[in-house]
Amino acid sequence: MANADFEALSLPWSISTDQNVTRVSRDAAIAMAGKAGATRRKVYDLICESTEGLTDREIQKLLGMGGSTERPRRLELWRAGLITGAGRRKIGNRMGTVWISTDPSNVDVDPPDEYGRKSNEYSVD
Repeated sequence: MANADFEALSLPWSISTDQNVTRVSRDAAIAMAGKAGATRRKVYDLICESTEGLTDREIQKLLGMGGSTERPRRLELWRAGLITGAGRRKIGNRMGTVWISTDPSNVDVDPPDEYGRKSNEYSVD
């Protein structure tokens, strides 16, 4: 997907005039508007490069991004149909959704099970 397409993913709900949205949130969304496409691209590229998918926490750690920056970009990618959830994985003491690309050329043919093992890693006793 071209960078221009990632800029076009600035979805209408990113900046809301809803009374329930705080002014600080609205101001943050406006400040991020010029950077969102590049950040979204980084998140998407990282997910595509991963052979086993990534959780939000893994994406945040690998990109050095806070959750308030990463999660909205990942949500936009999910809403656009570019990524999908592919199960859950335990990271530390928390479970997280594993995100993978919906592009068939990026999908692992042998995804890990809920314990992170691939089918060829099972031992037979």
